[in-house]
Amino acid sequence: MESPQRPSSRTSSSQNRAKKRAPSSRHRRDDSDGDVTPPEGSNTDDTTDGDSSWPQYTWLVKPPRGKRYGLDDQNERMRAVIQEALNSIHTDLCFVNAFPSFADKTRMVSKALVTAAQKLGYRSIRGRLEAPGQRQWFKNLSGIVFNRISTFRTKVKAAAVLHFTSYLGIKPRDKAAVAKWIADDSFIYPGSTEGYRSPVIKAVIAEAFFSKGNAIGSQNPEMFPSSRTDLPDEKEIPAPMVALAATAILCALESYKEGYFEKCPFTASKYKSAYESHLGSLLHLRKNGLAAYHFLMHELYNDAQ
Repeated sequence: MESPQRPSSRTSSSQNRAKKRAPSSRHRRDDSDGDVTPPEGSNTDDTTDGDSSWPQYTWLVKPPRGKRYGLDDQNERMRAVIQEALNSIHTDLCFVNAFPSFADKTRMVSKALVTAAQKLGYRSIRGRLEAPGQRQWFKNLSGIVFNRISTFRTKVKAAAVLHFTSYLGIKPRDKAAVAKWIADDSFIYPGSTEGYRSPVIKAVIAEAFFSKGNAIGSQNPEMFPSSRTDLPDEKEIPAPMVALAATAILCALESYKEGYFEKCPFTASKYKSAYESHLGSLLHLRKNGLAAYHFLMHELYNDAQ
């Protein structure tokens, strides 16, 4: 019986080279953006939440113990998705609802991240956002965005802090003046019997939303439509933006109620009800006096430019 012939070394070498050139099914390329999925079983270190079934650019960099996940710590693509999502969320905070419920905020963040990943062409990030079994990863990722929502509101309060003492004539240690302005939200009426025309509200709107070229008002001119179909070119500040400015002024006043600045976080738990009260008043005016509402909001828009 003839024994099987041993293949030549030349044939064996060719086959080995072919095997080396053949792509592994476990080391595939993401068609949309060129990132490579690491082989199954590849090791990850303690600095990431790496999952070898997803491309490395979907991994999040862990914070030091006791710290929160941070935007600046993440890779370039994750930062881009988070920032794009934040741009969308900031728009919603200004034009829809500045103090969404936890459930609404979670839906808002999830939708914004998926839309951002799709817009930027990062298919694997979108896929991981929509995949089952990614609850902890999404919690860590969305936490970065959640923290920035409160930061955005704090910036609006900073605009109020910058202007309220000078526009309301409040001097250091003048607790009585602060109490007077807080009472019945009288800061929205000074010099006028019509609410929300006060110079301090106009100053805060201009500072917070229009003062810089990259400010949200400057970047989204199409988001200020007229409420009157017969006056389509007369743009208006939207009611949620006015309500946010008014609530920020209240927070600034309360941080100064002892006649000097004290820490007073601009949180939903403390200021959501005040925001909703201002928003309700403005929407009531729109429903029952559209001409007056338009005149007010158009005036605020013009003064903010």
